[in-house]
Amino acid sequence: MQTFKKIILAAGLVLGYTISMAQTTRPSALAGPKGIWVICGDALPKNFSYQISRQKNNGEWLTVAEVKMPRSKDEIQADLINTERAAGIDIAPLDAARLQLIWDRITPDIITSSPPELYEELALRAATGTAWYDATADSATVYRYKVKMITSGTAIPEAETNIVKYPQEKFVTDIRPAGFDPSRQGFHGEFVIVDKGTMVRCKILRSYYLRSGYEELASVPLFVQRSGKTYISFYDNTAVAKVPYTYAILPIDAAGNRGIASPLLKAFDVPDKSIEPSVHDFRTHSDEVKKGIRLSWKVNDAKVINAIEIYRSDSYNGKYFKLATVRPADTSYLDQQLKPIDEYFYTIKLVGFYETSPLSPRVPGVLRASNRNLFPPQNLRIKQDSNKVTLMWQKNEGDTRAYYIYRAPSNGELKQIGAPIITDSVNVSFTDKLPASNGKMVYTYAVADENTSYAISPKSARVYAYSAGNTTLPIPYDLKVQKTNGNKLLVTWADMNKEKQPFGGYMLYRRVNTVDGKITEAVPVTVKIISAGINFYLDSLISDGATYSYSVRTVGFDGKKLGSPSNQASFTIPAEIPLSVANIKVFPMQKAVKLSWNNPMGQNIKSIQIYRALEGKAAQPIATLDAGMQTYTDKDVASGSTYFYIFTVSNTKGRTSIKTDAVGIHLD
Repeated sequence: MQTFKKIILAAGLVLGYTISMAQTTRPSALAGPKGIWVICGDALPKNFSYQISRQKNNGEWLTVAEVKMPRSKDEIQADLINTERAAGIDIAPLDAARLQLIWDRITPDIITSSPPELYEELALRAATGTAWYDATADSATVYRYKVKMITSGTAIPEAETNIVKYPQEKFVTDIRPAGFDPSRQGFHGEFVIVDKGTMVRCKILRSYYLRSGYEELASVPLFVQRSGKTYISFYDNTAVAKVPYTYAILPIDAAGNRGIASPLLKAFDVPDKSIEPSVHDFRTHSDEVKKGIRLSWKVNDAKVINAIEIYRSDSYNGKYFKLATVRPADTSYLDQQLKPIDEYFYTIKLVGFYETSPLSPRVPGVLRASNRNLFPPQNLRIKQDSNKVTLMWQKNEGDTRAYYIYRAPSNGELKQIGAPIITDSVNVSFTDKLPASNGKMVYTYAVADENTSYAISPKSARVYAYSAGNTTLPIPYDLKVQKTNGNKLLVTWADMNKEKQPFGGYMLYRRVNTVDGKITEAVPVTVKIISAGINFYLDSLISDGATYSYSVRTVGFDGKKLGSPSNQASFTIPAEIPLSVANIKVFPMQKAVKLSWNNPMGQNIKSIQIYRALEGKAAQPIATLDAGMQTYTDKDVASGSTYFYIFTVSNTKGRTSIKTDAVGIHLD
């Protein structure tokens, strides 16, 4: 193993020498809140320098800066603080341990590129020579930059950045309040990140009762992974009990721009249901004059509460919804949002400034109907078009609010069909479709109305509709599906013109079982009816990873009547699985292992997943990288251990490649 390490080290030294000016990241410009960041590239300027030129409003190009590698740790610290001060971001000097770690990461001869962990820390990139902050840029001007790599006797052709102007609009995230726990010493809150946008860090903002505006909370936000989601967790050890607080997340991107603050997390530290239950004489009675149920109650001591909440349910053990909130001194409430005759159940909760009481005992209430309804709708008429029946009638009384439609086969028992028709129109109509039947059938219709007291009238005079019954349509058979060379599915079935039953055409239906297991409803593949002389269909709207199931029905000459569906025929198109990475290499480093690989070409890659295993143990995921990444540094390693690395690739269709063979390395 020692020999293996020496070979890798030698190869790394040669590689570092030959590509010391290699550039894999194109220069770019990012707008900050007070200036513009210029990303020169990822190559550390050890034996060259970056020369930066600037163009204002498409004008003349002028050289504005030359960036080189720092010569000492103190120079990194000084450049970092100066850049943070100029950019107007929080000044955060490096502690001695991290300063030494960064120095050790960039100074070895084998290291030629900026460490990946610094890519989103633009101030540190500027301090280590791969970025520059333009503090002289004017917010009213549009800029473009050129970056040229210069060394003695050699100049790499310069590259232009994108056009940029600052400040930009606040970026958007989707960060939502997730929970609050006052049981600890101080308060513990969490937000869940649904979409982080361009956020790389954040601040916790706090406001409290009778205070306008928000202040930054001196609490370090923790990013926690749990159940496949990312949470922002924080502790507020300065909060006071029984004071309402609101918290928000202020997202910040790599350039220091602030996004739109998250929705508020509202909280205060008080126990629930801590008011003594003191509601008594809680009663209901029907108020027919005002058409409602009158609630009345008494409270022993209204001084300890600031509101009374009333809840209602349709059943004793059902779900109770808040009906109203009344003043502490109120002792009655009229519920008019109800129907007569129906039974309702009520309960009360007392609400203090911070505490609440348990719910009171539940009491029932019923509104008795007050207005009689003696007369049915008048002038009921019927109009029939094949199996389509239209009923028409006129409003009979001024307090009518709804109508009920009844139907019966022949002179059988009338039964309600459909929901009540709620309308105040004078002329009313209703359309019905007669049920399918094999024989001739007479149907009877009647209508009743309901007044504002919810009293229902007698049924109207009857009217009649006639159904001639169904003529049996043939059922298609011998349905087959096959894939053509043109990436289409050909569906064929037997020619039903050879059968004795007449018909007017076909309707072909398709159901799709997608790669994620969802099954769609069977829907027609065409809007128009397929001619009776055609017994095939070519389906071009297909994709891989899905199963397509077809059935066909014959259609009557009226274009509406459908026969029974045929047996189903299906065809599965296998999913395209992406290729995995290739040419995996591992390199030992000081307290780390560097990995490199080649991504597959033309695979619509979305992400790269890396798994690591200790010798004799199962592999565990350690990183998910963007599609463009082809290097990764594993710093969570220890000397004397053997590590094995496995890769998978996920594409934009959500498919994952097979795992690569494990590549191992032993660290002495």
